[in-house]
Amino acid sequence: MFLALVFVAVLLLFLYLKYYVTFNYWQRRGVKFEKTHSIFGNIGKNILQRQSMADLIANIYKKHSEEPYFGIFTFMNPTLVVKDPEIIKEIAVKNIDNFITHKLFSSGDGSHVFSKNLFATSGSIWRNTRPSLSPAFTGSKMRAMYDLVNECSMQWFKTFEAKNEETILVNLKEDIIIRFTIDVISTCIFGLKSNSFEDKNNEFFKRAHSVGDFGGNKIFALFGYCIPQFIVKMFDLRIVPNDDQEFFERVVMETIKMRVQNNIVRPDMINLLMDSRKGKLTHDTDGDLNDTGFATIEESSLGKSKVNGEMADDEIVGHSLLFLIAGSDTTACGLTFLIYELALHSDIQQRLYEEIAEYLEEGKGKISYENILKMKYLDMVCSETLRKWPPLPVTDRCTSRPYEIKSENKKSLRLESGTVVWFPVFSIHRDPKYYEDPERFDPERFSDENKDKINKDAYLPFGVGPRACIGSRLAMLMFKSILVHILNNFEVVPVEKTPIPLELSKKHIFLNPNSPVWLGLKRRTH
Repeated sequence: MFLALVFVAVLLLFLYLKYYVTFNYWQRRGVKFEKTHSIFGNIGKNILQRQSMADLIANIYKKHSEEPYFGIFTFMNPTLVVKDPEIIKEIAVKNIDNFITHKLFSSGDGSHVFSKNLFATSGSIWRNTRPSLSPAFTGSKMRAMYDLVNECSMQWFKTFEAKNEETILVNLKEDIIIRFTIDVISTCIFGLKSNSFEDKNNEFFKRAHSVGDFGGNKIFALFGYCIPQFIVKMFDLRIVPNDDQEFFERVVMETIKMRVQNNIVRPDMINLLMDSRKGKLTHDTDGDLNDTGFATIEESSLGKSKVNGEMADDEIVGHSLLFLIAGSDTTACGLTFLIYELALHSDIQQRLYEEIAEYLEEGKGKISYENILKMKYLDMVCSETLRKWPPLPVTDRCTSRPYEIKSENKKSLRLESGTVVWFPVFSIHRDPKYYEDPERFDPERFSDENKDKINKDAYLPFGVGPRACIGSRLAMLMFKSILVHILNNFEVVPVEKTPIPLELSKKHIFLNPNSPVWLGLKRRTH
């Protein structure tokens, strides 16, 4: 009994010391931090679905308004939240070799296939992978893919055109937008047509919708690196469940096999990845075709470097899964926020409609890829949406070796190897220091007269530096294509069920509406 009591006492002392040492980590380093006593750290309100991640971080951000950075805890892991755009640039661009790793998404899955995707890899593997994939997302490749995206944009209209109502009531995201984005991913990434407007419950749509939704308990898989691995294994915390992974793996492998056997060429991502593994893809110099808008990411010189090695089949599957996860629900939410803002701002919607009508008249009822790129107000509206509603409230990096942060009027801070750093994108985008009246939806911020006034280091909708989102051009193409077809045929109007104001979901880490966004589609009489 005595030995048992001693053991319990020692164990409790150990746990207390670990708890004390952990939650005083930032204090010992002289960093202002948000205090916590929870095993979830400072993100407990999001984990327990009481507050959105965006609002949670924004509240802490405002408390430390004068600091260039502050400390928090994700579970019991110290995390540094960097606010200063200059320091963010130093970390994510100038010192990329020291911050080449992500933690979110990269742990806790245990999948030999998913672990090979571009986001999850680091070091030399990532350095070899990024140049292999980046040629697939250049302007000329998007031009070749435009007809596939445009076909999906028209498909929804064929479905809604048959309805008799003068004003059609829609649950915007679920009835239209998520079906559109998954149809685009299906045809552009996986090389097949899911036609989810006609076949509403097809297997590809159901699985893609489930995999791309990171609500509820899936958040534990995102933070798998923070959780003891025996818990990850015990509860099988996977970003992509086994049966879903096997389904998409089968789709990709059957498509590759069929194309090889029948010498089929199609302007989609599977074909480009097949070319990439053969070393056939190179960066093109296509001039204005690369200029797809203010928000798109210009590929770094590292991403344009020489490709080394061939891409294996399981790598193609892993990248395809990543494009599905990164491009379906996040793009759908972004489009939902955009169309919601247009419904509430009829003057902005009318001006955008007039621009669309002008280019449709010029193209005799059709919009070419080149004309999509010329539509300035359309790009302004998309850019402002991504400012006010960025897909991810935070993005992350992790140190591969010790690093020293220096800032004005602040003692230098030495980060240990393995320290996780967050960039609070949502909070920076709504900081009046960088954007006047930031809660207002104002596309004029991105006009030719005003856009040069924007601190581009404080505009991060697709991330920053060589590890920024590789698919920004495809996302913007999806935004613009569907908007042209919706606004050409319908005026989007608020209805009685429209949530005003719009609240963010407490169940997601990504920006997601907290409730269905009901709007009316009022037929236009041309």
